[in-house]
Order: sequence, then C-alpha cells, then structure tokens
Amino acid sequence: MKHEQKEKMENEMTTLLKSKHSDIRTHVDTLDKKGTINISFFWDRISNEQWNGMKSFRCHINDYPNIIETEILPYFG
Repeated sequence: MKHEQKEKMENEMTTLLKSKHSDIRTHVDTLDKKGTINISFFWDRISNEQWNGMKSFRCHINDYPNIIETEILPYFG
C-alpha cells in the first residue's frame, strides 16, 4: 500500500467519525504483503501513549469498504 493511499484512508475515516468524536485520530498500518491492514483509532490526547482510548480493526485491503459499514460505524455509533 502506498503512503498516499494510507493517508487517504486515515483522512476519510477521521472525517467520517469527526462529527460524533471531535478528537478522534486514525492510523493505518500495512501488516503484510498479502494486503492485510490494521486501522487504529485514538480518541483522547493521551491514548497514543497509554493505549486506553483506542480501538483497532484488522482486515484485507479489499474488505475495507465492508469493514467500515459492518464493524467501524456500528462500533462508534
């Protein structure tokens, strides 16, 4: 996955959830060469350091649109 594609996904998810969670941040990591990605969300200013306010989702890059609808949006309500 290219850096630009990761940034686009991060910005898309942050924008999508920003109305309900104004301090949310998104980070996308590539886990392997088969297309598995990890999408992490942080929603308070210290969660990057302490991991208390974070949630991550793992999926194949091709399943990304489906994971948004079936797991990410329902989780953040």
